[in-house]
Amino acid sequence: MKKFLIRLLAIALCCVFALFLVELYLLRIPNRYSYKREYIENHINDIRVLVLGNSFMEDDIVPQELGDHSFNAAISGREPVYDFELGKRFIPQMTHLEAVVMPLDYRAFAFGRERVNPRDFKKHGGSESTFKCMNYKYLQVHVDPFWYWSEILNSELNYKSRIWMPYAQQIESDTLGSVRLQDANKNPKWEHWDLPRLYDTSVPKNQQEFDAFREGYRALAKVAHDRGCRLILLSTPKYKTYQADVNPEVKEEMRQFVADLRKDYPDVEYYDFELDTSFLPEDFHDAGHMSEAGAVKFSRMLRKIIY
Repeated sequence: MKKFLIRLLAIALCCVFALFLVELYLLRIPNRYSYKREYIENHINDIRVLVLGNSFMEDDIVPQELGDHSFNAAISGREPVYDFELGKRFIPQMTHLEAVVMPLDYRAFAFGRERVNPRDFKKHGGSESTFKCMNYKYLQVHVDPFWYWSEILNSELNYKSRIWMPYAQQIESDTLGSVRLQDANKNPKWEHWDLPRLYDTSVPKNQQEFDAFREGYRALAKVAHDRGCRLILLSTPKYKTYQADVNPEVKEEMRQFVADLRKDYPDVEYYDFELDTSFLPEDFHDAGHMSEAGAVKFSRMLRKIIY
């Protein structure tokens, strides 16, 4: 029995060691997370406009349209807590930074009050471990005591096929970090794809979640203020089917959130396009994200705000 246990332990250690070697090997292969971190590190004194956030920013903002030395560091599925940590790490080092563009999304104001939207055809959730391990491993951002989150065990991304992909496909974005959603891949039911959750404002919000969220934005506002650059909060355009499910009480909470933030950091700017009706159906890829042409159109509008 003792020999059997020793052999079993040896096999287990060999398996763990093999997994460790694969994890190390994957570190050598570029992906969107590592590419964006390395770009910031390599251009720390060149970037003038830095875009943070999630897919609404990554897909909707084309840095080439914002002017020279702009970079889109947003990544689909990223929670604001990771952006707060990235901002605190990099912004103080960026000597020529003029503006940080950060989302203030309706979806971020759930705080435990969300309900499934029966009109939404997209399946949500289930990728939390994927995003966590990719942020930990490649962006080197940690938001809890865990120092590592295995890619092989947790990630649902393309870590196997990345080995064989050309470089441009490995980084999954253009060289300045944006991802343009093409109409050729547009879902036939795009108007009901990626709608917001329904919020029940009669339910008290999770105060602990809200406090952490508020302190994160305050920390980002402080580091931008100390750096002497603008912090531009942005709610990106949404299609009318998305707008129809927006709770006006939550929109008022968002406005009050900015007003409270400005009490200590009056130079914080906020531009809300979520309920803007000037965009056309062809400007959207789905209910929440812009098409390739729509992203260019919106980015040119944003350029006027920045410059």
